[in-house]
Amino acid sequence: LQEFADKYDSPMLARSFHLIIEGIKGGGRISDLIDKIVDNIKETKLLKQEMVAANMSYIIFITIIVLVIGPALYALSYQLLIILSNLTSQLAASGSGASPMGGLAMSEVSIKPEDYVLFTRLSLIATSICSSMVVSMIRKGNVKGGVQYIPIFIVVSQVVYYFTLKGLSGMFGSLG
Repeated sequence: LQEFADKYDSPMLARSFHLIIEGIKGGGRISDLIDKIVDNIKETKLLKQEMVAANMSYIIFITIIVLVIGPALYALSYQLLIILSNLTSQLAASGSGASPMGGLAMSEVSIKPEDYVLFTRLSLIATSICSSMVVSMIRKGNVKGGVQYIPIFIVVSQVVYYFTLKGLSGMFGSLG
């Protein structure tokens, strides 16, 4: 029995056969022991399935945030930047740009839209890399498995960002 247990790399199998061997040596009722071992294995398998199901919700949450919500918020922020840039330049052209209005002083927006787009693209890449590692850690228990998700996360987040940016530019184009 010990040779059979040693042949396979399974801690559960090794533990089960160790209990059976000890039961035989002790002269106990083997049938009761085997029934308890089978029940224990079934319970362990059920607990593992429950853990996978519980962790799947975290994986889905992280994936949706990184692939859809993050790029959409960056695209929306870009539109806000464009609208504020145009608004402040119109106020500056009318001569009331630097004067305080209701306690607020309006001045030119110092962030260039091109720089913001570069920042968001690089930020999405960094977020995609980190989140793919987190998803791999939750799903497989190691970080190395996340390498396969990196290209998928990067491409999808960039594509969603591009199309959301174009869609919002069409919607908010008249405001800017």
